[in-house]
Amino acid sequence: MNRILHPRTSLSLLIAAGQLALLAGCDTADFDAVALQTQAGQSTHQKVIDEWMTAEETPDWLIKELSETQAASQDDTLEPTPERTLTQATSFPSPLPILKGTVLPTISTPTSALTPSPSPKATELSGNTPTTVISFEADVEPFSRVPPDSQVTLSWEIEGGGWVAICSRDHNSWELECQTDLPQSGTTRFVMPQAFWVEYQLQVSGLSAGMWPTLLVHATCTQDWFFSDPPPPFACPNQTVSYLNAVAQPFQGGMMIINQFGDISIFETEELLYRDIWGESGGIGDTSNLIPPDGLYLPDPVLAPAWLGEYQGTEDLRERLGWATEPAVPYLVTSQCEVNPPGPHIQPCYLLGPDDTIYQFTYDKIHTETGSPGYKEGEWQIYQPE
Repeated sequence: MNRILHPRTSLSLLIAAGQLALLAGCDTADFDAVALQTQAGQSTHQKVIDEWMTAEETPDWLIKELSETQAASQDDTLEPTPERTLTQATSFPSPLPILKGTVLPTISTPTSALTPSPSPKATELSGNTPTTVISFEADVEPFSRVPPDSQVTLSWEIEGGGWVAICSRDHNSWELECQTDLPQSGTTRFVMPQAFWVEYQLQVSGLSAGMWPTLLVHATCTQDWFFSDPPPPFACPNQTVSYLNAVAQPFQGGMMIINQFGDISIFETEELLYRDIWGESGGIGDTSNLIPPDGLYLPDPVLAPAWLGEYQGTEDLRERLGWATEPAVPYLVTSQCEVNPPGPHIQPCYLLGPDDTIYQFTYDKIHTETGSPGYKEGEWQIYQPE
């Protein structure tokens, strides 16, 4: 049963009661002497204690005053005098009644009061499972080829996310087939189409499209490369080999080749610049007033119009190539290009030169005039298989 103090009890008594808590470890026989040495006198204190012992419950005002008294006692600069009025209270657990001859236990703050509860937002965020692609594989050995009309088995596993789909595209980035409403893990089969390669993409909600994983499966080439030594590139050729009659001539700054249709390939050694001129004819190519230095030659008449800059894209050719180092020679020019790769990649082509050297070249700029004439610009190098 809780006990009460009379409302008229002086503040000094309450401070003394707080001090008793600090003396809880002392001999309880000294309790009366300590408690009754106050400014209010022994009779007043005894009366208050007697009233406390007969009370039914601790009133709110007492809880408030005791809390204020304990807060004030923590400030060493304050003197606990009856005249001082405390105006700021600190929240503490309700105090136990101080009985005569009782050793007060140490009051500790519950641990739960020190740990704030997580906010609803934090709980919701922590409960979300991030979308993760654990695996995406094909039953095809790396750097192998799959015959058309054969089956390709794909397997995958993801965590989180929502819907799952797998779509296939050919080497021209045309969408071929999409399988939707797939589970978060499993296997499925696709039929290899008549394409040079197929790209399979695992599409998962919860991930941006740029993070969807892809697999590239190569088909068996429908035609062969024109060379086997050195080893050809892994990509398939986009057409059968081309054989054309041509004339080639080396220059101080590169080489020129013109085929039977008048298409001109120019390989410049400076900056490894490549140019391809097509659809041009009827140039004058007058070099009668030019005399090359000893040991050097004029360009062949079929190459002279381009060398003199009479065609689009050849305006600076004479300056860049210089004089010919040997007379022109006829030969059978052989060439093939790779299939168009997916995305904004450059299509490499391969050409057999008059010295049996294989030249690899690419182009990234195409210029055309009204009608069929035009030219390409790019880079070249002697082919070195990876």
